[in-house]
Amino acid sequence: MLAIDFSHLTIAGGKFVYQSYHWQIDRIATSSEVFFEYILKRDSELIGEAKCQPSSLIRANLAGSDAAKLSVDPIAVQQYQGQCHWIETLQIFSAFRGRGYGSLWLEALCALLHSDAKLPIVLYADEWWDQSSPLKGNQFNAWYERHRFFPYPVNGMLTLRVRESE
Repeated sequence: MLAIDFSHLTIAGGKFVYQSYHWQIDRIATSSEVFFEYILKRDSELIGEAKCQPSSLIRANLAGSDAAKLSVDPIAVQQYQGQCHWIETLQIFSAFRGRGYGSLWLEALCALLHSDAKLPIVLYADEWWDQSSPLKGNQFNAWYERHRFFPYPVNGMLTLRVRESE
């Protein structure tokens, strides 16, 4: 795993240093009541983006009367009753792939979500979902497992993956 100090990250974002670069995660102001959207910058260069639902947002949506606002998969909601974090999308822009930044982004995002609450993190991971992924087949699965995301048995085409709380 990456030995980086992510302790300054909060649910709003934050800064850290890696490979002599200054990295910053910013939560983007959007009109969405469903997701928190984040961007990853290296120095001032935009490297990637993500959409997530921290546990606090999932619980708020579950408590509300408009179930249509909740985008977290029903299996995750049923299994965890909103006591989890959901990563909807995670992307490193193509010009920056192959440098380990995907691993960095995933680990930083997990640390950021755990600043809200140390709960399981759930996502769907299948290589067909992102056709631009440089990882294929077993490489794809091994990458997620290296980051402690293991399959949760689900019927269907997609593989729900869960990283238990730390």
